[in-house]
Amino acid sequence: MMTAVSKKPIGATQSLRDHTTIQIEVGRAEAILRSARAFVFEAIEALWVAGERGEVTYRDRALARMAGSHAASAAVQVVDMMFAAGGAGGIYERGRLARCWRDAHAMSHHAGVSAFQFQTGGRVLMGLDPGTQRL
Repeated sequence: MMTAVSKKPIGATQSLRDHTTIQIEVGRAEAILRSARAFVFEAIEALWVAGERGEVTYRDRALARMAGSHAASAAVQVVDMMFAAGGAGGIYERGRLARCWRDAHAMSHHAGVSAFQFQTGGRVLMGLDPGTQRL
């Protein structure tokens, strides 16, 4: 299995990790993932505290669902970035990168992390009824 440490693009003298564009993408990907993770932890913590008080609101629930949907979207964005950065070698089914790409894209189609969660959250944040009984 090739990694950014050992893989050299065809005709290149440097490994992927030594390319400025790859370094930028890895940095950007890390920021995207950490931001999504922070939102998940913030929303779940608020939901937990509200639950302990017995005062869970639509807002608490909507934020938790939006955080999960955003995390799924961020995961897809990051795996797409790394798939593109990895070059042609990423297309092989046996490769770890291809598996990550397939898993992230498959997971993103689950109803629990669909774009519908943002609509519901937006409705709640604007003071409207959630528009669903499943919040």
